[in-house]
Amino acid sequence: MIIQCTPQRLSAPEKVEQMAVKETYGAVGRIIRLFTRPQPVRLLETHFFYYPYYTAGVKSELPQPGNRRMTEYYFAVCDSLDGHVSKMKNLPVLEDKEVDPGMVAKAVVTLENAGDIICEELKKQVMAKFGRQAEITLKEIQKIYKPFYACKCARGEKQFYRVLDAEMMERNYFLDLKFPQLVFEENEA
Repeated sequence: MIIQCTPQRLSAPEKVEQMAVKETYGAVGRIIRLFTRPQPVRLLETHFFYYPYYTAGVKSELPQPGNRRMTEYYFAVCDSLDGHVSKMKNLPVLEDKEVDPGMVAKAVVTLENAGDIICEELKKQVMAKFGRQAEITLKEIQKIYKPFYACKCARGEKQFYRVLDAEMMERNYFLDLKFPQLVFEENEA
């Protein structure tokens, strides 16, 4: 299966393990650590996978007084699991890669639905910013994939997942919680 994906910067196994077992404490956590000795986090296993997103280029036209229109162009990204939309400064650098279908997570949101979700969310954002309804036109949309590591960890008897973004080299807290619910493509035999 050939996919368009963002480049992978995190690939060294020792760096993946170091990031997976690293603890991040807030102010309250630091105070609690003064009085308790927490058990260390152990890495049990690591899975490499690709997670789909939709990127889009949209055109926004906002009516102005005097029969004029203010036109702006946006780039946006839509999560394929829950449809969350965020603006982007520009489109990511992509590369074509041949991957095993079992390493690719299935998208819950379809390409057609993603276009509608992006347009509706950007309409809401423009309405909140300018107080007027804008015409949002979808210019382009594509499905891209980002590389991730899912690290199954344990502290004492408790087991959990920590998902590391292999492009940005940081944890993805949303996918930490959602990884057990992901469904992967089947191998075509």
